[in-house]
Amino acid sequence: MIYIVLYISKLFQSTSIRNEVEVFFPRNHTKYLIILSFTRLIFIRASQGNETIDEYYTLSAPSATAAVVVVVEVVVVVVVVVAAAAVVVVVVVIVTVVVVVVVVHLVAAAAVVVVVLIAAVVVVVVVVVVVVVVVVVVVVIVV
Repeated sequence: MIYIVLYISKLFQSTSIRNEVEVFFPRNHTKYLIILSFTRLIFIRASQGNETIDEYYTLSAPSATAAVVVVVEVVVVVVVVVAAAAVVVVVVVIVTVVVVVVVVHLVAAAAVVVVVLIAAVVVVVVVVVVVVVVVVVVVVIVV
């Protein structure tokens, strides 16, 4: 955790990265730096373990390269969030179907089946709303 905090603080202190990001995202570039820091920490630093943070940021890339890196990293974050949300929806639907089938087999009363089906629909709707909210928040952060 301390490493992550130090990494993010170093990223914000890096003038070259901040300027390159600001060229392509002049409006409130701080949110891009936050996304950039976490994705770099996961994807880039993992493959360059022999390099210290200072050595990494003394290498100044051209602005076009920085823009491509930022765009790719933002797309990766969006894809990961959407994929995680889709997995949650699938798991909730599967669990709901299993619960409905078990209840139908255990209790044959029509009223119980209707209540369980209504509850299942409510659960699915709530999950879909949560997924939509997460996607909207990610899109707002990216845009």
